[in-house]
Amino acid sequence: MRSDETFSDDLVALLPRMTKWARLLTRHPQNADDLVQEALVRAWANRAQFSPGTNLQAWVFRIVWRQFLSGKRRSWREVELEPFHERAMTCEGDQDAVLSLDELRLAMSLLSEDRRAALLLIGVAGLSYGEAAAISLCATGTIKSRVGLARTQLHRILAAGDYPRDGARAHLASSAINQATTGVVRTLANARRAA
Repeated sequence: MRSDETFSDDLVALLPRMTKWARLLTRHPQNADDLVQEALVRAWANRAQFSPGTNLQAWVFRIVWRQFLSGKRRSWREVELEPFHERAMTCEGDQDAVLSLDELRLAMSLLSEDRRAALLLIGVAGLSYGEAAAISLCATGTIKSRVGLARTQLHRILAAGDYPRDGARAHLASSAINQATTGVVRTLANARRAA
């Protein structure tokens, strides 16, 4: 049986990945920190239910996901003021970087769904190839291939400037990419549950 000290050390080692996952889900740093804290408390309280020899990260990520869904179910009663605060506190930065990110967003719309999903999981969500493969229910080599092909295709699209313009505000590109990543993760999570 796993000792409490070992379990605690393993949980602490997972904190950066849990935080990335929570930020991907919530799209808000403070909400993500709250979600991670709630998940840690729940994981610690239920540590006896964890089966040694199985994937602790998957077990903890499932707890984070369930806590997130529970929060969403409760949130219908709450009034969300975040969009207002976000607009009020926005500071326009380097315009070239904003435009480049928007061009990347537009070019990514031309990628196949598999390639775009793989690129978002690795490049935006910060998952390892193995983690992305586990979520996507495919081999690690397949994810590596999809990411490599996606990068090559993106380079060609961006070099040619041959991507659709959609009239969206360029400064919202980061939010749009994060939303796309969240959508990919949710779709893959639903596919895993169905499988």
